[in-house]
Amino acid sequence: MQPEFAPVMPTAPYEHVGRLSRLMALVTLAGVPEWRRVRRAQAAVTPVDGPQVFTAVAPTYRTVAGRTIRIAEAGDPARPTVVFLSPFPLTILTFEPVWRLLADDVHLVGYDVPGLGKSPGGPEVMTYEFAARHLLGLLDELDLRDVHLVGHDIPSAIVLRAAAIDRSRIASLVIGDGPGVDIDATRLRLNGSLVHRLLTWGAPYRTFVGWAGAPVVLWVIKRLAFVRAQISEVELADQIEGYRGRRLRSMMAWFAGGREAVRTQVDPALERLDVPVHVVWGADDVIVLEEMGRELDRRLPRSCFTSIARAGHAPWADQPEIYADLVRSWVAGAHGQVTPTG
Repeated sequence: MQPEFAPVMPTAPYEHVGRLSRLMALVTLAGVPEWRRVRRAQAAVTPVDGPQVFTAVAPTYRTVAGRTIRIAEAGDPARPTVVFLSPFPLTILTFEPVWRLLADDVHLVGYDVPGLGKSPGGPEVMTYEFAARHLLGLLDELDLRDVHLVGHDIPSAIVLRAAAIDRSRIASLVIGDGPGVDIDATRLRLNGSLVHRLLTWGAPYRTFVGWAGAPVVLWVIKRLAFVRAQISEVELADQIEGYRGRRLRSMMAWFAGGREAVRTQVDPALERLDVPVHVVWGADDVIVLEEMGRELDRRLPRSCFTSIARAGHAPWADQPEIYADLVRSWVAGAHGQVTPTG
């Protein structure tokens, strides 16, 4: 059973993915039709090693807006604030390379969303509505104003929902590689096969994924989500500590209710969202497809779209320099140049 608080940072000897878990992951990948495409993309690039030492992202546990979360801060608070939310099944450590590049230019805040990464929480917090309102409470409690929110993967829908509820403290959004469009209202194929199965195959498949365990799921993601980035043993251990045991099984609550939540809470507000949005996608993302990003860009009234080449589901990790330049220019003024369409 996982303790209420996982260690704020992993320590040596680091947990790793054992042989049996790797074998189970490979069997899973063999049934993923997109894996061949990812392997071709990986073979065409030079790998980038992930950090072993984390200096920009230095997290701690803190109670904010009524929840204990793992949170980190860097840069000058007098500069524009950019808030990063942890994607699933990664943690805020994934942003270390990008934060190193941005720390001299912006004020950085990042946190593991309640129930994600190493922030405590079970199914009761694993909804877009709860996460969005907690995010707004965090902005209020920390008195962060004119904030640029960065949400990839599940947090893509979280920040869209937050901006729809109250955009008074929000200057802009950077979203990508995650949900936002009602998949039942379009004939477009928006999700890769793994997400499609989690959303449509029902409780038995989600139960199987939950019981397979964090090492298996994380090894699948390690092989499928990244084109260039090579996750370090430290970061992988951090993810295992965050999602071991019951935690991953609880995480399936997001997928159990997420499809309906996007349909009723996120999708209906897209055309009314009066906030600049930069939709950023990895061109080789096979988990949530680029078509999702293009459909979001088509429907959002103040948006622009960027596809990052030689990047998968985590473009900030695969192409940190390109991603950092994008965020830097967006925050410096590009967001103000996105005018309403129609």
